[in-house]
Amino acid sequence: MHVLLIEDNEDDAELIQQALCERSTDAVTLNWADRLQTGIKKLSECPVDAVLVDLSLPDSQGLETLDRVRAQAHDAPVIVLTGLDNDVVAEKSLLHGAQDYLVKGRLTGDALRRAIRYAMGRHRVEQALRKSEERFHLTCLATRDGIWDWEITSGVTWFNEAHQSVYGSAPEKLRRGHIPWAEQIHSEDQTAVLTNLAQVLQSDQNLWNAEYRFRRADGTYAYVIDHGYVLRDHEGHPYRMIGAKADITERRQAETMHAVQLAVGLALEESASLSEAVPKILRTMCELQGWTLGALWLVHSQDKTLRCNALWHQPSLPAENFARIYRGLALRQGAGLAGQVWKTGDATLCPDILNEADCPILHAAQKADLHGGIAFPIHTGKEI
Repeated sequence: MHVLLIEDNEDDAELIQQALCERSTDAVTLNWADRLQTGIKKLSECPVDAVLVDLSLPDSQGLETLDRVRAQAHDAPVIVLTGLDNDVVAEKSLLHGAQDYLVKGRLTGDALRRAIRYAMGRHRVEQALRKSEERFHLTCLATRDGIWDWEITSGVTWFNEAHQSVYGSAPEKLRRGHIPWAEQIHSEDQTAVLTNLAQVLQSDQNLWNAEYRFRRADGTYAYVIDHGYVLRDHEGHPYRMIGAKADITERRQAETMHAVQLAVGLALEESASLSEAVPKILRTMCELQGWTLGALWLVHSQDKTLRCNALWHQPSLPAENFARIYRGLALRQGAGLAGQVWKTGDATLCPDILNEADCPILHAAQKADLHGGIAFPIHTGKEI
């Protein structure tokens, strides 16, 4: 065990040397410095297992001495030695990072060696904890995943920077047992997700995961996969949950697009004509994308208008009303969402068709609570 003693009193230094070596089975090497500057130089030249330092030195006084030693002795615990039994100074020394505070006149060899061993042990634990916290902090900065830490019993919730920047910040403290991010789960997914989570919390399971749509800070929804780990007390009651959610929107979109391509190919293969295949294609696209309604518009060359050729909708939609409106429309270029695409030749996304003044299905859309719409062109050569 290599110990550095920074002590200006030669008699005290000799007593400490004797105390460390008396009746000791441990091999102790004591290196002595009578000035702070000398001690700091020795620390830079050779690593030690522990540092004993007097706060009153010729070239440094008080807690500043401790701070300067700790700044240099990164990997070694620092123990304060003093001739004064002062509780205030002792407490301040510990707050400044000293592992122990020992009064010189009360030291025995066994007590001093024990204090050094305990200080070394505590220091190793603190270093491991500090490295673990640093590793967690850097991981939170490096990952794009949203990491969350939910104290179930108190309601306090923490989110990393990625979660806050992408999904926004939930309230820091909520009522006990309230799911911190419940309001951001898509309404169609909310019941299933929260029911599943409640079942895990009420069981003896520790692992939870779910895929669902989650509202971003900008109001759009992302497909996420959320993994959580439940911490339980000795009686099995959940008191904390830590997890991370990853945005899998691009993966889901790629999977959906692949499924659409396969389904469209199958519909064309099984149908005798394009007109027979179109309703199947519309249904497949809408069901896979989660759309409420889909229509195919064709350009009529005689009067230069767009007319609805085929229509599919979810069973919950008032079908007769929409079918009547759609089949009665003859859109000019630029009129409605389909007419805009015909005019520009580009796919167009409308976040809320109810805000469009020239929406031809405005009243029907209001009654059916339809909002978002997307339209894209189908090209035959250069023609739409």
